[in-house]
Amino acid sequence: MTSRVGGRLPAHCTATGKALLAYGTPPGLAAVLGVGLRRRTQRTIVVPRLLLQDLVRTRARGYAVNWEEAEVGVSAVAAPSTGRGSARATSPSPPSPSRAPRGVCGRTASRRWCARRRWR
Repeated sequence: MTSRVGGRLPAHCTATGKALLAYGTPPGLAAVLGVGLRRRTQRTIVVPRLLLQDLVRTRARGYAVNWEEAEVGVSAVAAPSTGRGSARATSPSPPSPSRAPRGVCGRTASRRWCARRRWR
């Protein structure tokens, strides 16, 4: 997995970014859509309407998912942590290899963690 301290990735293709977009402000989402949705992998969502549908699903289930959208073979989940009038995204586990057994376990554990903290 490619990762570096202080590195940045587009919000539309990361679990943390999608959690922030789903629970953020309309101007924030408009800013992301305004610069365009650049493709990083074959699974990256690049059509605004499809991203909006994914953000609706994110809000409905209470956590965001990145299925190899930022990097091939890497997936992640993130949940919003809201309070005091603002939204922050938390990622209970680091991105994990999509096809590795440990990655599958990590995503399952992350979903449960997110579901338990949905009320926050």
